[in-house]
Amino acid sequence: MAAGAPSSRADLAPPAPPHVAPDANEPELNAYGRPPLPQLPEKNTLPEFTHSDADKARALRAFMVAGTITAACEAAGIARATWYNWLEADEAFRNQAMALKEASTEELEEEAIRRAKHGSDTLLIFLLKSRRPGIYRDRLTIDVVSPEVTSRLEQQAQAIIEVCPPEIAAKLAARFREIWTGAPKGPAATVIALPATT
Repeated sequence: MAAGAPSSRADLAPPAPPHVAPDANEPELNAYGRPPLPQLPEKNTLPEFTHSDADKARALRAFMVAGTITAACEAAGIARATWYNWLEADEAFRNQAMALKEASTEELEEEAIRRAKHGSDTLLIFLLKSRRPGIYRDRLTIDVVSPEVTSRLEQQAQAIIEVCPPEIAAKLAARFREIWTGAPKGPAATVIALPATT
């Protein structure tokens, strides 16, 4: 190893911030500025992974405990690229990882629901938006269109209609009218003048 070269991952960690007295409510952070990972439970307390590769099984166990790919890779001692390569190349690993991700997501949803019911208005709003988007989603409506834009759209629509057979032209005119006005009107009330039929 060359002189002055880092000798371990710990040497690559960012420099520590100036010393500040720790807050009793703040978790202790590791060298990367993250809370330390929980210790993996004993192997016999985890579900058995059917994967024969010990590194992949260790990574899956770490993912189950940590809940994120970054933390799982760090705990298992692998690079994130390795995780994604395994996902792409190994169907059994991919299936197990996706099952663990789904279980983790359900656990997060349960916790979010619990917190929303016990005082978090923000979580409550997000849950309602995700579960009933037709009622609670944010809506953006633009009610004003410049006369120049309207004129150009009408000209383009008219040019399209003029080259269409009459039965298609009538349908296009009706559809354009629905789009522009927001509500269908009868065929006699077209916004666009239809070409004369012969």
